[in-house]
Amino acid sequence: MMAYLNKNCAKGKERKSMKTVLTKIKGITPLLMHRFPMAGADDTSKRRTGVPDWKAEAELSLYKDDHGQIYQPASHIEASLKEASKTLKIPGKRGATYSKLIGSAVSVSPDAITHLIQNYETDSRPVVIQKARIVRYRPIFKEWELEFEINIGDEQIPIEVVKQALDHAGLYVGIGDFRPGRGGKFGKFIVTKFIEQ
Repeated sequence: MMAYLNKNCAKGKERKSMKTVLTKIKGITPLLMHRFPMAGADDTSKRRTGVPDWKAEAELSLYKDDHGQIYQPASHIEASLKEASKTLKIPGKRGATYSKLIGSAVSVSPDAITHLIQNYETDSRPVVIQKARIVRYRPIFKEWELEFEINIGDEQIPIEVVKQALDHAGLYVGIGDFRPGRGGKFGKFIVTKFIEQ
């Protein structure tokens, strides 16, 4: 009986240590989206003319769910948070940062975060692929907002640290293609909502 009670107490403590934060971010620079081509995806515009259709190319670069809604993968936010947390040191840990802790114990849900603003334009710019210079067409969101939950599963991670990491991610890491973390300027954001549930 005692073992049973202790086990349940441990479970209760584990549940209590989980924190959920309702979060909303707003873009301060346009978001450039480029979904990795799915296996078997065709550029149907090439079938007749042999010339790529820029609208079709941009469409293929969108993340869309089964209902046709444009979304952002939660993994993009998680990766940005982990990268940003490399700048946040754990007190008393000899220079160790929160990167590993946040990478393992912080998650974002849902997996597919619906864009609150579904409108986009087509961006065209030269890129170098395997030493060849080509023009790539991608969807660009001049205005964008995302709302999601951040789940913190380790009591060693203060909620204030996650907020600092998200703020830093918005300004210096970003999400999407050609973001600050990859030497670009797109996908920067500010945090407009951060409420513990």
